[in-house]
Amino acid sequence: MKYYWLAINGESVAASELAAEPERVCCSPVPSQLLGFRTREEQLRARRLLLAAPAEHVEEWVARACADVRVGCIAVINPPNPEPPSKGPTVWMAG
Repeated sequence: MKYYWLAINGESVAASELAAEPERVCCSPVPSQLLGFRTREEQLRARRLLLAAPAEHVEEWVARACADVRVGCIAVINPPNPEPPSKGPTVWMAG
């Protein structure tokens, strides 16, 4: 299944424009976590919330998202060697 990905790295949350399978997605810099969503709308809604919402709303969203991960609605990848956030753009690859 293909997902639309968010790369979370510190306070940075970058969104992929194209969907990719979990085993094929990667980006640079390597984030601390990748979250995959079934639709672009869900992905962008989550990105807006993670970037702008008060901490308590983010905590509530994370609690709900955990249930979505368990049933396969959201995919999670925790890369083994995350890199520090950069000031430049995130480069997405699906190879």
